[in-house]
Amino acid sequence: MAIVKKQPSTPRPYCHPKDKWVVKTGNENFALSGKELELLRQATLAGKRGIVWFEKFAISIPHITCIYRTKSGEREEREEKEWEERA
Repeated sequence: MAIVKKQPSTPRPYCHPKDKWVVKTGNENFALSGKELELLRQATLAGKRGIVWFEKFAISIPHITCIYRTKSGEREEREEKEWEERA
């Protein structure tokens, strides 16, 4: 019997730059792109507990109650490629 060792896969980015996300904080909903969410993610992983500033708004990390994706940029790109191949 041969022993098969799995090679670690290349880590994928947390989200696609074209993804659309919603971050809920109390009564507010903030729409973020994939790049903006990645900035927020990096701040939380670094242990930051303050406010993350964006161009038109700021999000207080301790007040985040929910984060969810509303649109998949990866799926959109895949569908665009399939559409171009059909043409």
